[in-house]
Amino acid sequence: MTENMRAERPLQTDRLKADSLRTEKLRVAFQGEEGAFSEAAAVQLLGDKIVTVPRPTFDATFRAIADGAADGLLVPVENSLAGSVVRVYDLLLESELIITAETILPIEMNLIACPGASIADIRFISSHPMALANASASLASTPASSDCPRRIPREACARCWRAVTRRTQPSPADMPPIVIAA
Repeated sequence: MTENMRAERPLQTDRLKADSLRTEKLRVAFQGEEGAFSEAAAVQLLGDKIVTVPRPTFDATFRAIADGAADGLLVPVENSLAGSVVRVYDLLLESELIITAETILPIEMNLIACPGASIADIRFISSHPMALANASASLASTPASSDCPRRIPREACARCWRAVTRRTQPSPADMPPIVIAA
């Protein structure tokens, strides 16, 4: 699965070139928390020249520059399986921000549970709505699909991963990204 971090406006690279001359690291806001796909995309695009700034919502991410918390932001505008990220398009149109670059981030998701749990133990699956949408076909083909009708949307894949990995007893599974967690 691929999450495409781009938009339809023309790309402008002059700002990125100017930012590369800075002595301090560029602060880049993203929606989510540590380990989010958008954070991984920011690091993939800009490397160690940045400090990532997690924000709880897309609205908060777009406010980060005005609030003085960030110098730039990275947001997903398109998901190859689940479609456009409509709220981001709305916020782009409402803002005066310009798009300076794009990156395409391959996404790999795995169904995980705490040690000792089996596929038969799963009662619900929780993750970010885009992750649930991306994995819906795969989930339908699992043995748990007939016994696991509940899909519970959460704010962040990374938060779901942390919640399930903190458990020490078998319990419901969450579907976070193993690639980000590794």
